[in-house]
Amino acid sequence: MTRSENPADATVAELLERIAEARAVLDEVVAPLSDAERERSLGGAWSVKLHLAHIADWEVGILALLRHESGVEAMGLTEALWKGGDTDAMNEAMATRAEQTSLDEVLSRYGNVHRELVSQIEGMADSDLQLPYSHFHAGANEGDTAPILGWIAGNTFGHYPEHAQWITEGLADG
Repeated sequence: MTRSENPADATVAELLERIAEARAVLDEVVAPLSDAERERSLGGAWSVKLHLAHIADWEVGILALLRHESGVEAMGLTEALWKGGDTDAMNEAMATRAEQTSLDEVLSRYGNVHRELVSQIEGMADSDLQLPYSHFHAGANEGDTAPILGWIAGNTFGHYPEHAQWITEGLADG
């Protein structure tokens, strides 16, 4: 999971607003596309389908973490791959799996996981956002005192714009 800069003293409401705004931008890029456009490779890189599957995979990881469950398991990764810390290798493993998944399944998961994550965050107190990563992950290094807010941000509003840009650029490149 990635971390983004923590908005200082963010409230749950502010976090949800930033998530909604950034997600809306990504969804606006994807919404007008046909199924064929969503499934074709963008300039020799990932298809829109793979980008959306990727977003859902990282969101399900943070959702599991917030539920005190295994993000690694939820993301369908092996412990060895996770502990290796190679994000590119993790992303490639998830993309390979997503290639075998139908567009309808990816779109359904993309929406459902996001709704579950938003619901989970809505149930949090503002002070929960400042709890350390290690509070949520039993196997984490006890010295990991970085607030969970950074992990949530990095897997939501800090993550969506990258993919919106890559999709937009890929579509422009044909």
